Amino acid sequence: MKTDNVVSIYSVGDVALATITIEKKFKLSSDVVQLFKDSDFNVFNLEFPLTFRGEKYFYDARDEFKVKLEEINVLKEVEWNLVTLATNHILDWGLEGILTTKETLKKFGWISIGAGRDLIEASEPYIIDIKGIKFAFFNACKKGRWSANDNKPGANIIDKNLIKSIKNLAYSKQVDHIIVFLHWGFEYSSYPSPEQIKFAHKLIDAGVSVILGSHPHTLQGFEKYKNGLIFYSQGNFIYDYKIDMQPSLEALEKSFYTGIFNVVFAKNEIVNFNFIPLVISENLEIKKPSKSEEKYISSFFFNISEGINNKEKFYLNVLNNIKNREKNAWLIKTYKYKSYAIFDLIKTIKLRHIKIILASLYYSIKKYF
Repeated sequence: MKTDNVVSIYSVGDVALATITIEKKFKLSSDVVQLFKDSDFNVFNLEFPLTFRGEKYFYDARDEFKVKLEEINVLKEVEWNLVTLATNHILDWGLEGILTTKETLKKFGWISIGAGRDLIEASEPYIIDIKGIKFAFFNACKKGRWSANDNKPGANIIDKNLIKSIKNLAYSKQVDHIIVFLHWGFEYSSYPSPEQIKFAHKLIDAGVSVILGSHPHTLQGFEKYKNGLIFYSQGNFIYDYKIDMQPSLEALEKSFYTGIFNVVFAKNEIVNFNFIPLVISENLEIKKPSKSEEKYISSFFFNISEGINNKEKFYLNVLNNIKNREKNAWLIKTYKYKSYAIFDLIKTIKLRHIKIILASLYYSIKKYF
């Protein structure tokens, strides 16, 4: 319910518009559309660029991740205010894809952040006064080939410069609240990594009020840290599992559980927060769950929240959720793209991935002793 002295912000996870979601004629149920009318400000994360032209920037950019611009008209049922673009796919169709996306969203009256012609543009926050309370919104993605730099288009980067920018803004006292949207983490894992938790805490220490994550395609838990709130992954909002490499059956089922993340702000504090469970049906209707589904999704969300700082739960979860998916994905990619994919694989094997594997094996063995 809207009131004059507080601001209610609604946020949802990945909106993945692709050929398959369009063919299935995805839709938002009338009940879900109605929910957003109780909000003062609505945000969603756009997974893929909106373009019908341009050339592939990466050898493995997929044609089915490109849709006609008019196909997003169904989203206009909700009065969106902000769209986050810092994702690992935003550069798939080069600068043309980024510019076309931003132009299209602007025509709808939606502000977009997190991507641009260069790092300066991609890292620019959006500052707005809502009912006398000033907010700054930042958006960034984990570092990768899609990252922008001084001479290259792409997504804003999750790094120490993000913390520095936030510290400077918080110190200046130009705004009352800073909200950060991060595209990060491991796909189909229900837990954030220890590195994510440390970075999230640094952001709150720097002056951030709320962090909202995306990318894992499944819900992850939330954490109250000092005066801030951290929602590590909002899961999917509009998404079809056939878009992606299929993970374990358990992880796949969880990818259909979603929700709206609602935070209520006063000028100097967070007044309240609420998780509103939703489900994505097989025919891609985003709707309210049944009573039993609602109870299950809420229980799942709060249970995984209790495991946020449990390294054993994290490592076991990562091992079980991504090992088969990653193996299958790289086998298919190598078969299709040969040497390009092999070179890409070598670049992506980093120390932290080896650490995950070793720690996962350690905790797996530890269970039996």
